[in-house]
Amino acid sequence: MKENKNNLLFIFILFLINFIFFLPLFFPVNKLIITPEYGGGDQIIFHYPIQYLLQKKIRSGNFLLWSNQIGGGYPIYAEQEVGFFNPITLLTLFLFPLKIAVNIQIFIYFLILLLGSYYLGLTIKLKLIAALFFSIIFTYSFFNLANIIHHTHLASFCYIPFIFALNINFLKVNETRLIIKYFSLLVFFLFFQFISGHIQYFFYSIILILLYAFFYLFNNFPKNHFLFKKCLILIFGIFFSLFFSSFQFLPMLEFYWFSFRSNANYFFSFNMKLKDLLTFFYPFISYDLNLVHYLKNDSAIPPWDGNLFLGFIPLIVFIFSIFFMTKKTGVVFRDCFYCSLFLPIFFLLLAFADNGPFHFLFAIFPFSLFRAPSRIIFLFLIFLGLYIAKIYETFIKNKNLLIKIIFYLFIPLHVFLNMNLMYKFHDFIDGNQFMSKEKKFLSFSNPERDYFLNILFYEYFIPKKLFDEGIERQKKYIFNLIKKSLVQNFGLFYDYSYFNLPTSAFNLNRHTIYYHLLVDELEKNRENEKISLSLTGINLLSLAGITHIFSPYQIESTQSAEFKLIKKDRKDSIFVYKTGFVKNLPFFASEIIEIKTLNDFIKNLFKFKKGQVFVEDNSNNLVKIKSSKQIFIKVKKITDTDIEIESDSSSDAFLVIPINFYPGWRIYANKKEIKIYRVNFLYFGGVIPKGKQKIEVKFDPISLKLGVLLSSLSFPIFFIFLKKLSNFFQ
Repeated sequence: MKENKNNLLFIFILFLINFIFFLPLFFPVNKLIITPEYGGGDQIIFHYPIQYLLQKKIRSGNFLLWSNQIGGGYPIYAEQEVGFFNPITLLTLFLFPLKIAVNIQIFIYFLILLLGSYYLGLTIKLKLIAALFFSIIFTYSFFNLANIIHHTHLASFCYIPFIFALNINFLKVNETRLIIKYFSLLVFFLFFQFISGHIQYFFYSIILILLYAFFYLFNNFPKNHFLFKKCLILIFGIFFSLFFSSFQFLPMLEFYWFSFRSNANYFFSFNMKLKDLLTFFYPFISYDLNLVHYLKNDSAIPPWDGNLFLGFIPLIVFIFSIFFMTKKTGVVFRDCFYCSLFLPIFFLLLAFADNGPFHFLFAIFPFSLFRAPSRIIFLFLIFLGLYIAKIYETFIKNKNLLIKIIFYLFIPLHVFLNMNLMYKFHDFIDGNQFMSKEKKFLSFSNPERDYFLNILFYEYFIPKKLFDEGIERQKKYIFNLIKKSLVQNFGLFYDYSYFNLPTSAFNLNRHTIYYHLLVDELEKNRENEKISLSLTGINLLSLAGITHIFSPYQIESTQSAEFKLIKKDRKDSIFVYKTGFVKNLPFFASEIIEIKTLNDFIKNLFKFKKGQVFVEDNSNNLVKIKSSKQIFIKVKKITDTDIEIESDSSSDAFLVIPINFYPGWRIYANKKEIKIYRVNFLYFGGVIPKGKQKIEVKFDPISLKLGVLLSSLSFPIFFIFLKKLSNFFQ
């Protein structure tokens, strides 16, 4: 009873610490975090805008399965990083304004991380105070604090300590009731982790629990003959968590197949190097607080992708261990020596990726999916934190009262120091100021008729400005530049539609290729710092229906196109041009050019004339179809997932739907489904029979329906499995 009361007291203390830690986000004024990263940080140009759009749909009673505002059309529900099915995201967006909801999400994720870490500490038999110490030093490590830039990383990795602790308990206990309890909780925590955020950390959870089970089996098998069967059951549990998550898992697999990452192994751009080990002593070894590298060509990884700094207090405790360590001190897991020794070393070496001995793994699926293998350092930090907590525990047991008091005071001191680090590293802006809209945009644009493209700011321009001119942190330079230039998804705050790449990682394959073809055509002339467009570039703009371009450089007019400069800001190098093209709506093609490959598309671009379309087909039958000049078309309704059209033609006609092709789109003419063709490399369309037709275009993804069905079936099967499991162990 006393132990339970003490546990409740320590849980309350953790809640109170977390409340104090994040109170400045809410009081005296609500503030949003804008981490000073090149491009503004993922939360500014991805997480905040997407959550803004998601909130609008939730509050209107709709699901945001697909958005035509994003990059020519984007399957929101399938991109797992969005956290579309995350209950914490959905609930907070429904109950609170966005500027408050995102901060509440951060508070909740860190609270889960604190409680899970505390539970993990207790699971490996740390004393209450040592478990609390571990919880604080690990949760508020610089790696985790820096990852506030990635909402969906936080949403996923906050469950790992709980998952690890449940796995340890599942393998350790022998009583049937407890085996079923820990197994069930483990499966459900894996399920919640999968639907909440980035799959990379779900994958790391699987690696962690399987490797721990393997070493635990190796260490204890002669003593416990049930262990091998438990390991097999653990594998079943992993599959059950995936089956529970089928409504997210199947759409995600489909999305990966059609995304840019399906076509090749991703280059290793984020690997740890030996010098990154020095971040254990100080977090800013390679860059300053503004993340501007001390050396211009330095390729050091950012702190949210790999940093070992737990804090100065854990560092002091670690240094003490050098002088006072005993044999027992270094063994984190008393009943699994190999887990204490080999697992942390393996995870550390994995973080080096192609700089380490296990580089070959990252050419293999699913390792090849992740462009930042260094993030597995998160697992190493768990072991490092547990080791330091064990050292801390030995000092707390010391009979000297003064030493005890000093080490007790280490806890509030550590919270203060790391809280200070967080609020110095991250940059903040008043929530109202963040959500306010630039009046200049509203004066020259119309969200209904305009379609925007922003070039070069994210990939090249902002890093160049930072290196050449430095950064004025207090003036919110990066944020203001983003707000003026509508980088990536920031235009969603103005309800704009845009052709920008939706993310820096997972984009539809064809849209990525088309975007880079276009950007390559918009390369500046090095002599006069201006952009000159070829006929191919102009035709790419026309086919995409881009009406406005945000450019860091001036664009020269050509004989083929007369761009109009409608806004300029020479100080920040922002030039906004009106292209003269019209935003695409569904239309009937006047002529069809059949193509088979991307090269065919590129070669024929210079021939393009208004009304022509490029259709991928091998039959050569479509070229005969030409729209009559008298064809009637009326677009009655356009939403993200439904389009209604009325048409009347004296002959068959080819209808073009200017939305990115993706499985799930269907076209019906008088309720009869028609064959879909890929059009203009990006879009889709079909042949509409002659006569009066009521055309319906619907987004109805089979992957989601099948996923929901599998998820529904998996729950009763799981409970039957638990019943059989109970009988088996009894």
